Amino acid sequence: MKIVSVLLAGLAVYIVLKIAGTIIKKGAPGYPYLKGFLKLMPLVEVILWIAFVFWAIRALFIDVSTYPYIILGMFLITAMLFVWFVFRDVFAGVIFRAQNDLNIGDFIKIGDLSGQIKSIHLTHLEIITDNGQNLKIPNTRLNNNLISGMTTPEGIEEFTISLQVKNNEAHAETEEKIKYEIVNSPWCNYKNPPVIKLQNRNTDFTTFDILVYTLNQKHLRIVEKMLNEKFGIKKA
Repeated sequence: MKIVSVLLAGLAVYIVLKIAGTIIKKGAPGYPYLKGFLKLMPLVEVILWIAFVFWAIRALFIDVSTYPYIILGMFLITAMLFVWFVFRDVFAGVIFRAQNDLNIGDFIKIGDLSGQIKSIHLTHLEIITDNGQNLKIPNTRLNNNLISGMTTPEGIEEFTISLQVKNNEAHAETEEKIKYEIVNSPWCNYKNPPVIKLQNRNTDFTTFDILVYTLNQKHLRIVEKMLNEKFGIKKA
């Protein structure tokens, strides 16, 4: 009878979690606070299942003489799983960095993704992908042979961007602002600063030819779009 009660209780927990997860997923797009709770949902599920396991052991073995040892063993197993869950990415990161020389600003290819390393953390690697997204890669995934190759600044190519801007400020000041944006862009090689040449200037507009160094055409389009959004003439 006790076993049946435990199984029914487990089934009830499973159904409640499934229903709650479905409701939260459907409601998350319209309610920002639900998005935050959705991220915590896996942790809530783990805590509830651990609590259920301890309750089930108590319900089944409370009258058994070895009950204290069973509880102690479960506490030890839970503690080891917790340590593994929290520190696995830290340990994986130590091993991975010992085998690979990675630096901020390096270009890296991870499976089907490619981008530039933005930051290196104890538990994950943060990259800016080709489409401009910030992506966090856990160290455990890096150690599971997710990296299929790396690209370095030796593959950088030279491109020219034509940019037309309004004469709202001094032309030297505009040049400095353009240089600043390009140098601080993750899509351009910081070792090769941009070269800006005045192509044409009239009473209303100035046209610059900008020589930039990027990894490929895709990165070039991202830089060109960024410059046009910040400095280019907005079309009506």
